[in-house]
Amino acid sequence: MNELNKIDCRTLSFSPNLSSNRLKKAKSIFGENVLKRIIVFSLYILGVRRSEISRATKLPENTVRTMLKTILKDGFVAFFDRRKKQADIPGKRKDEPIQEKAIKIHEHHDTYQISISGTDMYISKKNTYQFKALIVTFAENGLISKTYAGTLLNISSSHVGYLIKNMSENDLIGLIDKRRGQQKDFVFTPEIKSELIVQFAVNAATGNSTSSLVLTKDLEQRTSYKLSPRSIRHHINNLGLKGKAKQLWKLISLKKNG
Repeated sequence: MNELNKIDCRTLSFSPNLSSNRLKKAKSIFGENVLKRIIVFSLYILGVRRSEISRATKLPENTVRTMLKTILKDGFVAFFDRRKKQADIPGKRKDEPIQEKAIKIHEHHDTYQISISGTDMYISKKNTYQFKALIVTFAENGLISKTYAGTLLNISSSHVGYLIKNMSENDLIGLIDKRRGQQKDFVFTPEIKSELIVQFAVNAATGNSTSSLVLTKDLEQRTSYKLSPRSIRHHINNLGLKGKAKQLWKLISLKKNG
């Protein structure tokens, strides 16, 4: 604690660019109101006057005083919206949540099988946003962790938090990827797709890895196409090639031996 007392912000350098990027990321995870309380309290304990905190955060001075008084009185839970259920506030005791093992998700050739307490439902892989909305809803309600949801959707856990907030504010349209290059096959022409299939088949037949990273490097060396591993994974899934490498290798081996 003595070391904390020695912190002097006047000796530190601040980067506006880093601050902007970090604030955007933190806002997507915590939400703007919680983030404001964190910043106000952080400035307060580092010795900034309340009037200066008010000017820096563009909050009325009375609001800053009330906010600090509440935090110092109630502790950690005061950072969160009191209108939420107590079970939603970190640090509060709550009933045991449904564990991830109660929800099992299996990937088949053209469908996702979702088992909830023994009841199965199926979603076509073509319905990407239906699956995305369901997984984000599970994560929002604590039925699965953000980490597990990120693994299923091939995104980071922090981005899952961003999607939860976006869907809450904008309904299902908040799940649509605004990066237009991912929405249509602007890069993956039929010619490139055929080259991808050829490379996948070559790697599978020779016993080499068919991971997206390896396919990306092999394609670039053979054709000079510079494609991202993420795009490779996306199209391998859409083409129904995922999990087919061993089957292809066995079929070719059988023909050779025959």
